[in-house]
Amino acid sequence: MKDKSFEEIDVLKLLIYSFSFITICTGLILFLLLPILKEYKEIVAKENIQNSSLASTNKELKASEDKLNLLRKENNISLEQFKRQFDVQNFVNFTKNYFQNVKIKSLDTNQSIPYLKEHLLIQANIKNPRILYNFIDHLKQYKNLIQIDYPLTLKADDKDIAVSFPVKIYFANP
Repeated sequence: MKDKSFEEIDVLKLLIYSFSFITICTGLILFLLLPILKEYKEIVAKENIQNSSLASTNKELKASEDKLNLLRKENNISLEQFKRQFDVQNFVNFTKNYFQNVKIKSLDTNQSIPYLKEHLLIQANIKNPRILYNFIDHLKQYKNLIQIDYPLTLKADDKDIAVSFPVKIYFANP
């Protein structure tokens, strides 16, 4: 007995059924994938927006860090002065290098000013005003952060000039 099942196959019907099956499967796959592809496109668009936002934020952060590092480099002496503890006796010895008859009085410290540790009034005598300017110039290299405040009064006596001015000493409390 001979198998004749292959002889009775209609190739055209087989092609039509195969093509129909492939078309239906492709349609079902596309029907299931289209919402996912749309969602994927939305997610990719959001990711691109976030990446560009992150890149611009990183650029701003880098610029801010560079600026901060530059400021720290330029103001390193002031930052170090700001961290050191203030010693009144050491400051009195420093002022005696420039003035005679030095008297230092403590003034009320205004607590509303941040980091203000001491508020002092210096009264002294000098031979000429250039000494006061030298004192101000060398005060920048002093170990603490000190600000000369107003009023700065100079009164001429017979031999000397009486000088009086307040100073503010700043300190970062640990």
